[in-house]
Amino acid sequence: MLEYKEVIKAFINEESLTMSLSEVKALDNKLQDNNDFYFEIEGKEYRFISDSVIEETFEEYCIDLFDDCYMYQVPEQIKRYIDYGKFVEDCRYDGYAHSFSSYDGYTHIETDVWNIFRTN
Repeated sequence: MLEYKEVIKAFINEESLTMSLSEVKALDNKLQDNNDFYFEIEGKEYRFISDSVIEETFEEYCIDLFDDCYMYQVPEQIKRYIDYGKFVEDCRYDGYAHSFSSYDGYTHIETDVWNIFRTN
C-alpha cells in the first residue's frame, strides 16, 4: 500500500503541479481523515475516492442519476419493478471516470488505494 506521501508525490508529478508546503499538509490531512473528498489546487478541482468506498459511492451515484433522469416519469405502481442493479451494471461498462470525472471522463491517477479524478 502506498503511503500518503507517495500518493501526494504521484499526484503532483502526474498533474505537473506546484504545491506549497501548507497545501501538501492540507492534502495529507484529507487523505488521512477522509475516504471521499474534493481538493482544489491551481484552479483545478480533483475528487479523491479511496478503494474502500468507491464501489458504494459509484452505486449511489448511478441510482441518484437514474432517479433524477427517469423516475419522475415513472408511475408509482411501476417504480417497485425498477432494477437499479441492472442500471448500475450497465454504468460499469463506462467505468468510474465516466461518472466521477466531469472534466474529461478520465481517471487521472490510480494507486493501490486511491482513485483521483479531475472534476473541473
